[in-house]
Amino acid sequence: MKEAGDKTIVFTNFVDFDSSWGHRRDIAGYAAGLELFDRRLPELMELVGEDDILILDR
Repeated sequence: MKEAGDKTIVFTNFVDFDSSWGHRRDIAGYAAGLELFDRRLPELMELVGEDDILILDR
């Protein structure tokens, strides 16, 4: 996001949430991944400008 220019779409898929931990494969791993994401979310929010749109989906 730091390097994305204006009028740019940044799409990110956190694959491990589904392929490694999801579908009840590893509940503890899924929870740990969510906790890590939650801790790092403020860093992401600092990069979001007032004219930007951030969409998070589970």
